[in-house]
This record gives sequence, structure tokens and C-alpha cells, in this order.
Amino acid sequence: MEKKNKILRKLLNILRYNWYYKFDVNKILDILAFTIKTIDKYSDIYYMNPIEKKKSVPSNNIETLKLLDNKIAIIKISSFGDEQCSDWEKILEKFNNEYCCLVLDLCNCQGGSLESALSLCNTILQKNTIQLAFKRKNQLIDVGDNNNRKIVYCLVSENTLSSAELVAGLIKESPYGSVIGENRTYGKNTIQKKFYICNIVLKITIGKFIFKQVGDIENIGILPDVIMERYLDNTFERLNLERPINIGENKTNIYVLQKILNAISDKKIKITGKCDESTIKLTEEILGRKIGNKIMPRDLEIIYYKYMLYCSRIENDKQIIYVMKEVSENEKKVLYEY
Repeated sequence: MEKKNKILRKLLNILRYNWYYKFDVNKILDILAFTIKTIDKYSDIYYMNPIEKKKSVPSNNIETLKLLDNKIAIIKISSFGDEQCSDWEKILEKFNNEYCCLVLDLCNCQGGSLESALSLCNTILQKNTIQLAFKRKNQLIDVGDNNNRKIVYCLVSENTLSSAELVAGLIKESPYGSVIGENRTYGKNTIQKKFYICNIVLKITIGKFIFKQVGDIENIGILPDVIMERYLDNTFERLNLERPINIGENKTNIYVLQKILNAISDKKIKITGKCDESTIKLTEEILGRKIGNKIMPRDLEIIYYKYMLYCSRIENDKQIIYVMKEVSENEKKVLYEY
């Protein structure tokens, strides 16, 4: 690797000091990145400031950590950080072993450290194996411990990907696990690694993980054991985000907008299909600024995003309610085992 680094450095230096034409490292890297991405969309090459290189991956990306009254422990993870690898037992110790089942919320989790995801599986799941396929070798990894007998529910969405899918897949294969979601997960099971050459970062795919029972999920995703109905309705999909809305206008698009404003706000307005002062005022309250007598496309996009978050929370709450019902119905059986 050192020889290859020296060759690349020499090549860049030759171009920089001898090429007659103006030379821009970033442009060369852009060309290389475009070529790499045509082969693999998850690989990249780019220039990075030396200060950025020193920044470590966050050690704690846990958004929610709570214990419900009916002994259900909930952990919501947005991503897996490198420094989390040895922290999962400490995190679970905060529940003082008072929970009968664990709810792992991986909805919209973008993945992260493979080692951290495997460490979590070792802490909460029964013994299993997973295959790591690399260019020159395949490796079977033992995951979990037969002493782990707590029931685990995994909440997923279509934006659950990468190492989060690794956790979801192993939970699906576990006799004490169940995956709940409204759709298949994203379908990214490839593993990336970063190589640093001076201030140039080369990020490439070095392998993929393949499940023992679920198999290869690339571009397919993981099908939940329990499929929930989506909250997002067809009315919302008809909202036109390209054209502005003027006060006094009377259109179907305004009717849809008023329904959305009522959904994401505590205040309610009359749904008339006409853009009146109450519609403008409620839009300003949601945006947190004045907009005058016109709702611009960028304002509609922000409302669109807020409504998507609202729907995501509704779907997430439905998943939690389902788990609570399942636990209450099987509580005697679950508590008997422990």
C-alpha cells in the first residue's frame, strides 16, 4: 500500500509541477469520483482538509432510551458510531434488568460502524452466524450468545439501511426476535472502507454481509415479519410543490394544503379550498416567519418535509402500540421464561 501511495503522490506532483496546462486536483478527483460511482454508487474519492481527518465518529447516536410501565425497554438509534462497540452492555444496564422485552427502533437509521452493529447483536441476540464476503475470502462470523433470551422487537422503515439492516436481519432470524415495519428495508448490505492518501480519501466497497436464512438482501431489503399499514394517504401525494399559492386563489392544491396544515398544527382552520388570511397565518406560524400574501414553492417543500416527519411519528407510534399489545397478551408466557 505504501508503494501505491508513493506512486500516486509522484503522479500528482508530476502533473502539478510539469504539466503545461493549469492543474486542479479537485477536478481530477471529480473525474475519478464520477468513474468510480458509475461502477458503485457507494464508493467515492474526494479531498479532505487535514483538520476534518482528526474528527472521530460520534460515540453516541441514541435518540431515545426509556423503560415503559409494562417493562418494555425502548432504544432508538439514528446511526452506529465507532466508539459504541463496548458500550451496549452499559447502556442496557441502565434498565437494571427490569425489562421483559426490548424494542430496538431502527426506523430511518442510516447504519454506520459494522463493528458496533455486531457488538449490539452479541449483547441482545441468541447465537447465530453471518457471512462476510470479501474479494479474496469469505468469513463466517459467530454472533450472539445462547444466554440472551429476552424478546426483541425491531422497528424498521424503507430508509433503514446498511449496518442497521444487519441488525434487523439477525433479529429476524432469531427465535426470540421479530421485525415490524410498513415496507421492506432499503437493501444495502455492502461494506465500505476509507483509505487515506495524503489529504485524499478513497472510500470503496470491500465486501458485503449475507444472512444464513434471509440471504443476500442487496437491492431487495428485509421483509418485516409484521407489516403495518402506512399512514401517508393519497391526498397528500397530490400536493403540487412547483407552483406558488396566492391569497384569494381557489384551487384543489389549496384544499390539500389546508388538510396538511390542520394535521401538523394544534390550531385548525376551515378547509374551503380557498387561500384566505387564516391559511396564510397558520402557514407563517408553522414556518416561523412572515411570508406576505404568497406561499412560495420553497415554503411548500418545508411543509411537505414537516408532514413527512409527522407521518413517520404516527407510523412509529403504531408500531410501539402493536408491541405493547403483543407483550400484554403474552406477558404471562414471557415472564414465565425469565
